Amino acid sequence: MSNPDTLNELFKEIRKSKFVTESGLTSRVLFCFIFIALISKLIFSSFNSGDPYGSNGIATINIMSYLVIIVSLVALVFTSVILKMHQDDDDMKLLKLISWDLIVMIIYLFWVISINMKYYKNINLNRVPQGFFLYSNLTHGVITLQLFFYMLNYIIQLSENIDGDTSFVEKIKRLHYLLMVLNFLLILIQQIILENFTVDIA
Repeated sequence: MSNPDTLNELFKEIRKSKFVTESGLTSRVLFCFIFIALISKLIFSSFNSGDPYGSNGIATINIMSYLVIIVSLVALVFTSVILKMHQDDDDMKLLKLISWDLIVMIIYLFWVISINMKYYKNINLNRVPQGFFLYSNLTHGVITLQLFFYMLNYIIQLSENIDGDTSFVEKIKRLHYLLMVLNFLLILIQQIILENFTVDIA
């Protein structure tokens, strides 16, 4: 049996399973994970861990929160693709669920994680310019808005009224694109601050 046939059989079995009937619950759970990760970042970033070695702190919560968001987003895409395949085999509609702006947002999240990993001890010990934390918080705010618009678009895409008010969808997309550009600049500023104004810690 060829690989395409094997994949088709796999998707057919998934369609027959409870995965499809419980996909709505799965999506809500994943949305909750994203919401909890965003709130956790806000709450725990304001606390001082008191760790003199820099093993725990702001960088730790940043990495954990954004990893949870990435995993949840990937799982949401997988869930929505399976659900759409169950309802409609139109490949073009399936491709709409895996948008390039979602891919860019995931790349941004990995970028932020890489920055926090590279300067892990410095950030945890607050041995970085205070401007970094300002831009980090602004980035988190923009990411929160981006995720809100993604969730809104996700609900619209899966609803029966997907071909309804297209002007509203276009307004969301334009605003989302502006946020993507803003977020790129904010993350870039963070990286420049850390690369040029941070002292290495042994």
